[in-house]
Amino acid sequence: MRVAVFRFFTQRNYISDNPLGLIKTPAAARRSPRCISQNEKNALLKEMRYRRGAREYAIVLTFLRLGLRVHELCDLQLRDLMLSEKKGTAYISGKGDKYRELELEADLEERIERNKTPHRLEHKPTKRDITFSEQDLKQTMEQHRLNSLEGEIIKENYLRINNTKINAREVAEIIKNRFDL
Repeated sequence: MRVAVFRFFTQRNYISDNPLGLIKTPAAARRSPRCISQNEKNALLKEMRYRRGAREYAIVLTFLRLGLRVHELCDLQLRDLMLSEKKGTAYISGKGDKYRELELEADLEERIERNKTPHRLEHKPTKRDITFSEQDLKQTMEQHRLNSLEGEIIKENYLRINNTKINAREVAEIIKNRFDL
């Protein structure tokens, strides 16, 4: 505060020299962003879905699921989305305008097992009918190719991970290291 006052006085020619001019002001402490809990996310989504409408729900869902910064969400354009009946891809230009594309894949048996976990059943209502979910996954895999072929996509900021035998924490570490996050 004092440094700013003396700088102001010097700029307005009230004083000739700033006695504190050589003192460097300390950098502001950076806080880690606070993450909201799963219960807070669920409450927010419920509020958006039932009281605000489809548009607001879609905005908040996109924001939360993709882990976007506010400016990334605001900059998102329709042309940045590639949507099909079974999956979608959002191309987000993030910090430093770096584009990154990530493809996760897992074997059919692993996908079926993951669809039965309590977490998946809690957060994905369409998976709760386990028999239907399993049949739908098998049918989808027969009719559509859900992942790229090995070597099919050659891009600098593209990463393909087969996460059949590795956990989410290991996948996150691979992504962090590959994209220097």
